[in-house]
Amino acid sequence: MSAASGLIADVGGTNARFAHLNENGGFETPLTLACKDFETPAKAIRVYVEQTGLGTLPAHAAFSVAGPVRGGKVDMTNHIWRLDADELATELGFSDVAIVNDFEAVALGIPDLKTDDTAVIRDGAPDAAGPVAVMGAGTGLGVSVLIPSDGKRIALATEGGHATLAPRTDQEAEIVQILAKRFGHVSWERVLSGPGLEALYQATGGETVDAAEVTSRMQAGDETAIRAFDQFFAFLGTAASDVALTCGATGGVYLAGGILPRLEGELKSSGFAGRFVDKGRFGDYLSNVPVKLITHPFPAFVGLRYLIDGTD
Repeated sequence: MSAASGLIADVGGTNARFAHLNENGGFETPLTLACKDFETPAKAIRVYVEQTGLGTLPAHAAFSVAGPVRGGKVDMTNHIWRLDADELATELGFSDVAIVNDFEAVALGIPDLKTDDTAVIRDGAPDAAGPVAVMGAGTGLGVSVLIPSDGKRIALATEGGHATLAPRTDQEAEIVQILAKRFGHVSWERVLSGPGLEALYQATGGETVDAAEVTSRMQAGDETAIRAFDQFFAFLGTAASDVALTCGATGGVYLAGGILPRLEGELKSSGFAGRFVDKGRFGDYLSNVPVKLITHPFPAFVGLRYLIDGTD
């Protein structure tokens, strides 16, 4: 479907971001809606059409969703919505609907990102033919891999955010013990997400506040919030290097999600880069892996465009 128009949406645990993909490949009438305000995704889609004056829905649709997708169906990990491609097509009149994991969509869009759509966090010597890992923190922690293959794009959706967190220091071990009492299994998502940031703030001596407040306090110089973010970035460095090693991501690691793009300066000055290469004998291997922060406001849209257009 070259140069096809369509409805695209990036559906996270908190917000659903919609846009109309025009026949020139541009994103029109973007609109963000709170998932909690709608019983079903179909109702949110109808409100998008009404509020933007789109009139009628296009024939094609592509959605990226925060959760494991199987057979065009997904029960969201951090929200109550269930999306089914066949049901949405029938209910709303689409001729075809593609549903992929949210970070699978981000991975598919990596080759189309321009220079000013990313910021370099650490340099490296990437292998142009090597896999690229993508991960990012928002309501949850997403992880995916892009594998170049004869000019095509193969994106692997993973649930790497739910792998078991491995502490590196005594302080981190104490944090894991605190979280284990609450959750049992402590995954990377338990610390590398909005709720994870709130949990880190509490574990380092703060009271119960939301992630936005922790961020505001950190930027205002609050010492407890600064410690929480220092730990957040340290955990992120270890998790990102684990993903790079597991996936053989010699093409680089790209960071995305709702939290990090707003904290570019703090990320660059943090201990992230040091922790990323702190892997003993494989420190040299990782020193060649560049890390970039995706600053494009809608990176999943770029990958969803590829799904609808079907072209490189």
